[in-house]
Amino acid sequence: MTAPKRKVTIADLKSDRELYFRTCLKIRPKSGGTLVPFVLRPAQQRLSKVIDSERAAGRPPRIMVLKARQQGFSTFGEAEIFRNCHLKPNRQALVAAHKADSSEYLF
Repeated sequence: MTAPKRKVTIADLKSDRELYFRTCLKIRPKSGGTLVPFVLRPAQQRLSKVIDSERAAGRPPRIMVLKARQQGFSTFGEAEIFRNCHLKPNRQALVAAHKADSSEYLF
């Protein structure tokens, strides 16, 4: 017999970025097809840990990423912006890119 699943609370989602991403967000895979839960890739997990360690040290996370292709940093950034707007009151966000097509693709 398996134990019943515990319900995820807003407090859980606020305190656990990866739980929020995989529970609340879906992305379209590069191969196309149906939407799938947003599960962090290794490079995204490392970025998430750096952000958490900066916040734990009382510093605002200011992280410069040398843009490697296909690591998922743009997707991670979009997800983090959305999470902050969703879970914190009075937040607004804007996505900008060098071309209109690029910003439309990101969102």
